[in-house]
Amino acid sequence: MNIQKIWLLLIPYLMKMVKLEPFSHAVFGFLKNDLGIKFNISEVVKYSVFYFSILSLLVGFSTLPLSYNDNSFSYFGLEFPTSSLTASRNFGIELLQDFYLIGWLGISLLFLFGLLLPLGNSFLVNQTLWLRLTPCLPYEIAAARAIWVIIYALFMGLLSLIWAVLCTWINDFPLNSLLVDIEGLMSHILISGGMVVFIDFNIKNYLSRMFISIIAVVIPIILIIAYIPISLINSVGMITKFFPYTMPLALVKLLPDNQTHFLVTAGLGLLLLFLSVVIKFITINGLTFRKYLTFKFKGESLK
Repeated sequence: MNIQKIWLLLIPYLMKMVKLEPFSHAVFGFLKNDLGIKFNISEVVKYSVFYFSILSLLVGFSTLPLSYNDNSFSYFGLEFPTSSLTASRNFGIELLQDFYLIGWLGISLLFLFGLLLPLGNSFLVNQTLWLRLTPCLPYEIAAARAIWVIIYALFMGLLSLIWAVLCTWINDFPLNSLLVDIEGLMSHILISGGMVVFIDFNIKNYLSRMFISIIAVVIPIILIIAYIPISLINSVGMITKFFPYTMPLALVKLLPDNQTHFLVTAGLGLLLLFLSVVIKFITINGLTFRKYLTFKFKGESLK
């Protein structure tokens, strides 16, 4: 496996990921076309300002209007009475978790259009023909897709971690209170991306690939719907304990031991990515082996 060739395939997609496309295109298009603001600066400076502005807005909205003391919690001037300082802190932590779950929904749309749909489109005929012009073997192309999904999950996890560190530091909250939610987002990306990559089966139709991508992004809802009746029937069984689910809604906060379920979901996504590469590798080498046997059977030699 040639890592250099895989990296060359990944560079255009990673650049779009770092630019947060298509979200950044919509923002800059609005500023330029509707407000008449032009950016005569380098791409690095432009996107540095973009990241700083978005992060400042999110952190500011999440933390600056928030305050608490021994007997109350306040947000945007709305006061909620509490019984102790610990209760006030817990109220603030739950509010930050709710903000992140709402942001998770927005990120779901971002990686639907920025990752899953382009990932599914890479299986279309025109994209497949272009990929065949590259020096990469099919299993190297599959590896590039898998690495793309993993890097995307890590990148979104890093951005979420930066937000969480700033918010918890400003408000003196424990950071681990938000780490499980970040883990849930990353597992969501991994399981959704793993599904899109694994479900190949020579499906080349655009609408079919788009349908697979949409189903993949809502797979947490499907899994949670399946989990609820299973947990009621067998509340202490192994299936219930390790059932894979991840969901960007407050309902997840009511379920026990989400971290275990998120880890299992992430592991399942990684397994699908790994199998997508292995299947391509076995297929290519299997065909080569059968070709070798055919030549040997005919008494010919391979040169």
